[in-house]
Amino acid sequence: MINESKIEKAWEDIIQGLGLSLSDENFHETPKRMVKEYKEIFKGLDSEKEIDLILNKSFPSDYKGMVIIQNIECFSMCPHHFLPVSYKIDAAYIPGGRMLGLSKIPRIIELLAQRPVLQETLTEDIVKILTDKINSRGAIAVIRGKHLCMGMRGIKKPSAETVTSSISGIFLNPEENHNPKLEFLELLKRG
Repeated sequence: MINESKIEKAWEDIIQGLGLSLSDENFHETPKRMVKEYKEIFKGLDSEKEIDLILNKSFPSDYKGMVIIQNIECFSMCPHHFLPVSYKIDAAYIPGGRMLGLSKIPRIIELLAQRPVLQETLTEDIVKILTDKINSRGAIAVIRGKHLCMGMRGIKKPSAETVTSSISGIFLNPEENHNPKLEFLELLKRG
């Protein structure tokens, strides 16, 4: 649970620590705005119940193919520097008798991203949920991230992208006649 008064006090201290004045009109309401901002951008903290509610609304299906959602754009925060990360995420799963509504995958991914989390962890969390929580035959996620902790400080490479991937189930152990991982990658190239 977010402690609003601690966040507000911390931002008062940061502003004053930078030698700025809270009486300046530009900073007077900043601590309160930061509380509102943090409640929004860190909505994914304590979101397990919300994710479970989203996942509880699945549908029976005999579909044996792959369900791919491409170019899911979302934002996160680097846990090391608390600077923004911009993501483009491609994710897929092969149903095991039940399917999610298409909008549910981006909603889950956005909630998972709305917390200070490593890109590698986020990638694995997406695959774990798409595998375990809906009993799919397998899942895959590829994330391309632009990290402002690398772009505006440190090595200052704003164009650098970090790419991570994770796979499970049939993507990891393909059947003899069908390699879903290769199919996924080929479909992404065409898309």
